[in-house]
Amino acid sequence: MDFGRVLGKNGTVYLTNTTADYTTKPLIIIGTIGSSPNLIDKLVSSGKIDVSKTKGQWEAYISTLVDSPLPGISSALVIAGADRRGVIFGVYDMSEQIGVSPYWWWTDVPSKKQTAVYAKNMTKVQPSPSVKYRGIFVNNEAPALRNWIDANYPPLPTGPGFGAPFWTKVFEMLLRMKANYLWPTTWDSEFYIDDKNNAITADLYGIVMGTSHTGQCQLADDLIRNSNIW
Repeated sequence: MDFGRVLGKNGTVYLTNTTADYTTKPLIIIGTIGSSPNLIDKLVSSGKIDVSKTKGQWEAYISTLVDSPLPGISSALVIAGADRRGVIFGVYDMSEQIGVSPYWWWTDVPSKKQTAVYAKNMTKVQPSPSVKYRGIFVNNEAPALRNWIDANYPPLPTGPGFGAPFWTKVFEMLLRMKANYLWPTTWDSEFYIDDKNNAITADLYGIVMGTSHTGQCQLADDLIRNSNIW
């Protein structure tokens, strides 16, 4: 979709680990080192990409142009991550370079429209970040964020609509900023309790959650309020 935001036309996505006959050109090959035997790992074993500085590293990735990566394909941009967040960061790094801001949703930053985008004939090696866990603390969101939630998301049985549809957007913003951690605190909400899909979605996006403020030891605040601890 990011290419559509810039060029007005989305690309075609193939979810595969095979050497199928791709007809869409130009081609971007994206995958995780060690988990893509027919694409990424084959490029590594054939010497077409060098992952010696990223393999096995935390959130590292390499992006490079490769000649003849597949039969019938003269060249392709390859993004190979050492782990799943490495892959994601590599993809979102490309998105930012073509003109999509990490804050396109959070602060409505418009994408820079282009008639064409190009990949430079160069290799980028992104090593592991110096800070392992990086993220934000949503500090007592009422009234601003709470009012916005009430206006844009239907309420949940337990309270305001702080469910997976909302947190999905937050997770995407974090990953676009090369972050991996979220520490929410909501006045009358519980991340794990309000929506059963909250935790599932966080894991799907690879976001590490901290909940010690909003629900100590992942217990609901209402349980604490009804105990002798509160």
